[in-house]
Amino acid sequence: MHVTQLSTDLIDRGHHCIVFCSPNSPLYKDAIERGIEIRTFAPTGYFSPHSILSLARHLVAEKIDIVHAHYSRDLWSIVPALKNIPLVFIKHIGTQKAKRDPFHKWIYSRVCKMIAISKVIADNLIATHPVSPDKIEVLHHGIDVPDYDSALQQRAQTRSRLGFDECHFVIGNIGRLQVGKGHLEFIEMAKQIHKAYPYTRFMIVGEPTKGEEFRARVIYDALEQSGLRNVFVMTGYRKDVPNLLAAMDCFVFPSRAEAFGLVVIEAMAAGLPVVACKSDGILDIIEDERQGLLVPPQNSLALAKAVAFLVENEEKRHYYAIQAREHVEKYFSRTRMLERLETFYKECLQKSKSSHFMP
Repeated sequence: MHVTQLSTDLIDRGHHCIVFCSPNSPLYKDAIERGIEIRTFAPTGYFSPHSILSLARHLVAEKIDIVHAHYSRDLWSIVPALKNIPLVFIKHIGTQKAKRDPFHKWIYSRVCKMIAISKVIADNLIATHPVSPDKIEVLHHGIDVPDYDSALQQRAQTRSRLGFDECHFVIGNIGRLQVGKGHLEFIEMAKQIHKAYPYTRFMIVGEPTKGEEFRARVIYDALEQSGLRNVFVMTGYRKDVPNLLAAMDCFVFPSRAEAFGLVVIEAMAAGLPVVACKSDGILDIIEDERQGLLVPPQNSLALAKAVAFLVENEEKRHYYAIQAREHVEKYFSRTRMLERLETFYKECLQKSKSSHFMP
């Protein structure tokens, strides 16, 4: 979703973008739906001569000025095809195994700019990749904040469709269904909160990764065993995130480890008080007791305590919501993100003109 959204934004700003992706993949289908130009690109392995030659021909034929890569494995096909075209690479998740052998040194020497989506990913790049720190830039994802205002006008209708009354206090979460996202802690928190505040209701938005539905079984089982099924709404995957956030009164994000946390800034833009885990990329977004509340990961008791505080304190909910919205407008707007990205592109284009890269 990030690739097609970014491409759409760049096109809107006057750039000509082409998405290279696997045929019939979700990315391929989303790009078609958005009307973005596509070229198929599906390396069969780390060394894929056919993909290298095909990509090299396209780069020349399309007169590509710059390549922006999103998947490290693709670099093995991209780099040999580049010639003198500058390469930008964005890192979305951390790497566990160091990549310092001669082959990786050659691959990453060809990258002009390494973009990390958070400080924790930047630190991971320095620790595991053969790149100098001056090549690395932290660029947080951005959103269109006004998009979340219009959804608030539909709050009553959205809540009604979901089965919530205005007297209910709705505590929500959005994320892929897997244990690492903290859904078990969310359910444990809900048991404690609903017992103390019977008017609370709970909503989880998301579904398991395709092909990994078995990973969500433990979450569904925990919900059934909790005795709270009648006060829970499980929406599955939804695209209307602003509307769903507008239906909530509080957003809880107990992910145990998160490279960034895009949905957190979406909740903040929607004017929601947020409780999240004090770890990794979340620390780039929230200052504890300033834009929200932070708790230790995998601690449902601390999570419940923080949520109870918000349920009971309307004044604090309002304060956190205002601070969060202002923080997102200042630091996480999509316009700011795109302007910085364009600066990186220009720097790499200028560098490629002044000193030719060695393929």
